[in-house]
Amino acid sequence: MGVPFSSNSALTMTVWDGSNQNGWTSYSGNCFFGTAFRSGYVGVLNEVKYFMSRFNRGWLVGKLKFQGSSDGTTWTDIFIVGEEIHEGWNYYNYPEGEELKYRYYRFFGTGYGSCVVGEISFRGYEVIDSSTD
Repeated sequence: MGVPFSSNSALTMTVWDGSNQNGWTSYSGNCFFGTAFRSGYVGVLNEVKYFMSRFNRGWLVGKLKFQGSSDGTTWTDIFIVGEEIHEGWNYYNYPEGEELKYRYYRFFGTGYGSCVVGEISFRGYEVIDSSTD
């Protein structure tokens, strides 16, 4: 869904490749990876999943955020990873009427190892952005 982007072009596709064992391998802070929908459209998401294969709770809790943006510059925190994180698939569901609606989505890590994620997956659809009418 959309066009993947990241703070490290060599790793961009590692979280989208269908193999939850590869993933992001850089331990740098202030890292990010996400997707951008085409101009004039938004991604309507009802599920966000992320797989933790190299798991260290201390690197992630309070340091890995999922964000959305309409312009790619101003970001809104949708959730911040908390103590509930665990090895394997973690997910957030958004019921009908409460779906996420942004042009850009990203995971943003603020500390050492906070982007070490094995795989990400979104479920939803792309629609014309009616807020630009």
